[in-house]
Amino acid sequence: YKYTRKGFIQIEHNKKVPETFFKYYGLNEYSVDALTNLYIYVSDPVELNDSLDCSKELIDFDDESAMETFDAEFYRGIVDLYPEKNLRQEVFKDAYQSLIYKKCGIFSMTTTPYNTKMWSAYTGNKGFCVEFVVNNFPFKYYGPFPINYCDHLRTMKVSEYDVPTLMAYQSNVKKECWKDENEWRLIVPSPDGFNFLSMGEEGTVYNFPSDIERKMKYPLCAISAVGLGEKFFENKELHAVSSYEYEVMTADPLKCRMLDFLSNTKLLVNISQIQDFELKFQQVQVTKLMDGVYRLTCVQ
Repeated sequence: YKYTRKGFIQIEHNKKVPETFFKYYGLNEYSVDALTNLYIYVSDPVELNDSLDCSKELIDFDDESAMETFDAEFYRGIVDLYPEKNLRQEVFKDAYQSLIYKKCGIFSMTTTPYNTKMWSAYTGNKGFCVEFVVNNFPFKYYGPFPINYCDHLRTMKVSEYDVPTLMAYQSNVKKECWKDENEWRLIVPSPDGFNFLSMGEEGTVYNFPSDIERKMKYPLCAISAVGLGEKFFENKELHAVSSYEYEVMTADPLKCRMLDFLSNTKLLVNISQIQDFELKFQQVQVTKLMDGVYRLTCVQ
């Protein structure tokens, strides 16, 4: 880890940064809304599927002076309320987690659309995968950083490292068992003057009327293509018209919203299928014929 000129920790690595990244989505109201309204959702750590990801236990607030430097006013209030040092440390650990991740969110991606395990785990093979051109995101972000996978996680002490370094470590380390996901992520700060909503359990976090949703808008050019899962269409919905054309008839409102969007935007779409025990894609262009009826034309 090293500081950049802008004061954020740069995570050094020897991996080549891909030109595009992939995000797997299940077919649901939230993911379809994100795609059709062109935004990414930057998560609070409590929303991540790995309970150890960004765990507050990765940081040990063993130095009271570091706690005071982090937020002097808050620290003085904690000292008044909790005279016992051990209890203060636990309270500050919780507060740090909330305060830091009100100021930023996490967007996780991977480097391939061919990971059948991820298609199954994240989409049930019925969802979709968006290929993003991250350089076209208009908002501020740090990264993309590859996740550092390791056999054992360990706690880092604030007496030995400064808070920015610890935050970079906390948000960039996962256990080895997640390695096959080949995750890269962005750390996305909240817009100047605003905090994101905290997403913990009610009673454990504090939100204010001025806190904003964790949605960051992007232009259409930030999408390179959209891939559809192997079971996105049911057999009764998809019919071959010729060797290069398919007709889709569906009454599913989520699929209709997606297909309307893909037809209107003329984005390239990859439909997936298993051939010779391998996941393969066929590029198609979506055209809406009427409500609930679409033509998929293979791109030669």
